[in-house]
Amino acid sequence: MKRALGILLALLLTSAALADGIQNPNAATSGAQATLLPGNPASTASTALVMMGLGTTCVLTPKTTGRINVAFYGNQQNTTISDGSQVKAAFGTGVAPVNGAAASGTTIGTTVSAFSPTANAAYPFFVGGTIIGQALGAALWFDLQAAAITGGASQLANITCVLTEF
Repeated sequence: MKRALGILLALLLTSAALADGIQNPNAATSGAQATLLPGNPASTASTALVMMGLGTTCVLTPKTTGRINVAFYGNQQNTTISDGSQVKAAFGTGVAPVNGAAASGTTIGTTVSAFSPTANAAYPFFVGGTIIGQALGAALWFDLQAAAITGGASQLANITCVLTEF
């Protein structure tokens, strides 16, 4: 009975969406998407944001709209007691920056900071946002910028990059 009601509800919602002219998001025209696991970048002792070098793995080429949801999540930590780390997302075209390079690209969203009363305590982070107006067929790299707050070394780990054109 529950299955029949579920199917009926799905048919009604689909009919209503088609009647309103809403396209099926699973149609052949859906955009590019990727879920990527870039690995843990080398830590940084820099107190200014520097690139983490994830852009050779986190790549997407827009194919339908040039409008992309970008989401990075993972853990951040600092090697020093009572210190912290910062992380921010960025993207660009051309050659992706290497780990430790000066901050570059266009940033997405805000900087997320975490402070810890103990050394090496891992705190989850989520950074990202929506970018629009990207050229179709032109590959984009996506990367993280990170920094130590006042000292120690900032380390990012267990990173996942989710890119969805819509």
